[in-house]
Amino acid sequence: MAEGGYNKIFLLTMDDGHEFIARVPTPCHFTTASEVATLRFLRNVLQLPVPEIFAYSTSGTNPVGTKPEDFLTAATRREISWISKYAIPQPRNTFLLHTNDVVDPKEHASLLSDYIRVALSLIPREPKFSAQVSRHPDLSLANIMLVPNSTKILRIIDWQDAAILPLFVQAGYPAFCEHGMSSVQSLKRQKLSVNFQSMSPAVQDQAKAKFRLEEANVYYTGLNNPLHLRVLQVRQLALLQYLIMQTGFQWDAEFINLKAALVGITRTWKDISAEPCLISYSPEDQDKALSDASEWKESAEILSTVRDSLGIDPEGGTEPENFDYARDMNQKWRLEMLVQADDHEKELSWRSWPYKDDNGSSMPPRT
Repeated sequence: MAEGGYNKIFLLTMDDGHEFIARVPTPCHFTTASEVATLRFLRNVLQLPVPEIFAYSTSGTNPVGTKPEDFLTAATRREISWISKYAIPQPRNTFLLHTNDVVDPKEHASLLSDYIRVALSLIPREPKFSAQVSRHPDLSLANIMLVPNSTKILRIIDWQDAAILPLFVQAGYPAFCEHGMSSVQSLKRQKLSVNFQSMSPAVQDQAKAKFRLEEANVYYTGLNNPLHLRVLQVRQLALLQYLIMQTGFQWDAEFINLKAALVGITRTWKDISAEPCLISYSPEDQDKALSDASEWKESAEILSTVRDSLGIDPEGGTEPENFDYARDMNQKWRLEMLVQADDHEKELSWRSWPYKDDNGSSMPPRT
């Protein structure tokens, strides 16, 4: 039926006509071995500067062991080390931000160094908030198995990438509940959106369903896991978690959101720590960082809408039976974006379209 990075799904039909869905994990050996083979191919055949693998193990138990690291800065220091050795200036992703700028990896490394300077000050002062906990990384409805014709949970599956981390890093709401964490969470009576009355009946129904789910999650958490709710009440928690996530991303000629998160931290520092903030940015730098991040977010939302309408994954892949439709709709989207672009941005808009066969070398048609 389907195949992902970690599982294969089969539809089993019995002799008596009963059907069962079997979700079979991909063997860990092949997952690891495939990653090793890919890295070796990139390094040895394509001569790309990826890490060299000297040895690996596909067993869950091995004699090497691992040394505990400071999780707040370990990934950051890794990226700084990689950038200093291998990264080269690259053009920015022009679809997400219309510019011909070339991004210097040294600026990325500088921002990561800024983060390291303040990292320890981001830890909440309450020791209980740093308790080491395990949490499901993707608690979506598809991963919750119910007893047929009931609401009783039978199994929770797909625990890949689960990690033991401090509670203030893990705290949040399940993936099936899109709960806004930009404001402090509380047990006060929740309210519908201020523009609820101006919505269409269908959108109102969606808003009410989302509201009921959010409300139930807040009260359920407060009743059954009060410590978790206390962590959710930490000021700027969502910004802290977002910044920590940004510092571990690999160099891809982009650090717009990392810089915006660092700017956000400096602007709300009084909510985070009583210690002096060791980093600062000029007002001009702050305004540009937040403006770029806003434009990036808008473009990313457009790109997500395009992918959904085409039925493709983030890399542009789709099922064979959907290919012709996706190809035709993709061309329509590309032309529509060209029409909407300002005159001085039309050529850049055409060349920067992410799903194309011409490598951006063709000239845009007249509109």
